[in-house]
Amino acid sequence: MGGEGWTHAIVRVEPGKERRVSEDLEDFLYPYDQSVSARPTRYNGLVLLRCRLGRGELLRLIESSGVGYVRGVKVLDGLVPLSDWAGALRVITRLVPAGGAISLRVRVRGGEEGAEAALSRLRAELERAGYALVGDGGVAVELETVDGCLAISVGNI
Repeated sequence: MGGEGWTHAIVRVEPGKERRVSEDLEDFLYPYDQSVSARPTRYNGLVLLRCRLGRGELLRLIESSGVGYVRGVKVLDGLVPLSDWAGALRVITRLVPAGGAISLRVRVRGGEEGAEAALSRLRAELERAGYALVGDGGVAVELETVDGCLAISVGNI
């Protein structure tokens, strides 16, 4: 899932066009990265993309691609299996200064099984690691479930 050197992104697309956009993005990005993979998720209007391009290069290429039906792109700081709260903790602690304040924003889609337990454990472990979980202020950390995974975005969300 994660792995060193992989860049993951959630691409918002016009609902019903997920398969077409996945294929078009793969075709467009292939000359830049032969390991690119894009697939529709089980959620309407979302495509999950994986490649070895840097986040800035990926955004620049998609913006200049002319691929239709793309409504937005969010490059992720991490993507871990939903059951891997420790992996999510590693991503967050690598990016947020120790002892800092975190404004946690959580989006659980479609009643992902095990999401509440994993997120509850992650919250407890963040507090145990010395982070203050606050409503506003602090570093914004967005967690969202997608196809059995936890997508992680830190800062400037």
